[in-house]
Amino acid sequence: MGYITPSEGKYQMRLKALGGVAVFGACLALSGCGAKTQNADAGTSAEILATVGDDRITLDQVQRELEAQPDFVRARLSDPARRREYVEHLIRNRLLLEEARRLHLQDSPEVRAGLERLLIQQLLKQQTTGEPTEAEAQAWYDAHLTELSRPERVQVSLIEFGAATRADVEKEVARLRALKEPVRREAFLTLVQNRSTHEGSRSVQGDIGPRTREEITQLFGADASQAAFSLTDAGEISAPVMTAKGFVIFRLTARQPAQVPAFASEKARILARLSTEARSRKLEAITGALRDKAKVSINDTALEKLGGGVSSPLVP
Repeated sequence: MGYITPSEGKYQMRLKALGGVAVFGACLALSGCGAKTQNADAGTSAEILATVGDDRITLDQVQRELEAQPDFVRARLSDPARRREYVEHLIRNRLLLEEARRLHLQDSPEVRAGLERLLIQQLLKQQTTGEPTEAEAQAWYDAHLTELSRPERVQVSLIEFGAATRADVEKEVARLRALKEPVRREAFLTLVQNRSTHEGSRSVQGDIGPRTREEITQLFGADASQAAFSLTDAGEISAPVMTAKGFVIFRLTARQPAQVPAFASEKARILARLSTEARSRKLEAITGALRDKAKVSINDTALEKLGGGVSSPLVP
């Protein structure tokens, strides 16, 4: 039985999930103790909302639980019928909890492992609180602006002439420059197919894609990079440049100016990064201090006997 009717799809699934978490948390709370759970409000004057055997569910207790739920859940539970279903759900959980305790499930390895995992998660949540501020994000943005920026790029096509002489290549350049677009482009593409020795680009009409100065330098050398970036108009042909594999010429397709992202577009990502880094530092500090106190040691001889594929159930 859920909080609401089965026809309400996602809402029912959400509430069932919440109820499942509550049951699991309550079962874990029983781990390590054999006595009956005492109600948090026992001995107070809180009004009793329901009883399950000797256990009591108080109005205050349920009210606090409801206040912790998301707004849309509280809005749904404004209907008295649904509030009753909610209380029935709590009763069902108590009954299941009592049966689990009777069967000593709190002593099972699975439950104890779950409790240990939950405790670790709660400890980390408690010890690594605090989120970075917008001012900290702005400072990180200012310090890493070069890293965040997208450098200028040129998209060019090339012809690598291999063993051809400078005079031969200069003749081809002069012929291409004398033509007008789109005839020049067609002549360039024909030359790519007939004469280019550059295996990586010949099958794609000589196109090497948008490249930075650094990338072209790495591929063909500094002189080639200078020649490619000296082109300003689409269709323009560069002068011949000697590379390790012969002369090359470039034809400009387009230029892409450098782009500096605004802080507003990067803020969320920077905050997330700073938060992750801060949690990691705190975690290292916590575990380091705990290791010192506990005097941790590892038996390397035994470690060598450990088989592969072993995972710890304690990892959150």
